[in-house]
Amino acid sequence: MELMVNSYDVAELEDILYKYPIICGVTTNPQMLSCRKENDYFEIIKSIRKVTGERKLFTQVVSPLWEEMVEEAAIILEAAGKDTYVKIPANEAGVKAIYELHAKGVRTLGTVVHSFWQGALCLMAGAEYIAPFYESMVAAGTDGEGVIAQLAEFANSLGEDQKVMAASVRNSTHIGNMFECGIQAITLNPDTIMNSLDCFAAVAFQDYFIENWEAKFGKGVKIINFNK
Repeated sequence: MELMVNSYDVAELEDILYKYPIICGVTTNPQMLSCRKENDYFEIIKSIRKVTGERKLFTQVVSPLWEEMVEEAAIILEAAGKDTYVKIPANEAGVKAIYELHAKGVRTLGTVVHSFWQGALCLMAGAEYIAPFYESMVAAGTDGEGVIAQLAEFANSLGEDQKVMAASVRNSTHIGNMFECGIQAITLNPDTIMNSLDCFAAVAFQDYFIENWEAKFGKGVKIINFNK
């Protein structure tokens, strides 16, 4: 399963990509980019691509018209590099844009997916990834896990290495639920990635282990102190 980090902040990305080299890519969206102080789109995207390096980068169009989505995709690729994945909303115009971009060899992700049919149409149009919004679906009364499991099975059935990337996932329990749904990728906010490791019981056990070690070998003594 591919792990992506959802962020727009260069300093934050530098920190988490250094700490977690297992992260495969970076996802952004228009709302996130609007939080940057810069007003030059090219400057913003190029700075994110620079810190992302050779990892995958996913960034989104803003036009509601499919023709302009295609034009914006070309601008995104000019700014971020041809290997960037263009995020397209999973609506009528978006499905058309995904189809046209796929024909041009542009890699896409169908985003804001809230139903099986939305995701299925994006995949059939040629999207390499789709992003169902798990907690958003649950909040709307939809069986998020059921929809995502159906989409993961459908993506596998196409035999084209297309992937379901779960989004809007906020805690470790839900991360596990997504894995059981058969997803191929997940995108998480930096705090979700880091906080999911701060399990109280795990921290308590580690403190217990060290306390007993130091009672035997001395305060602050580590295994490296025994190096001969």
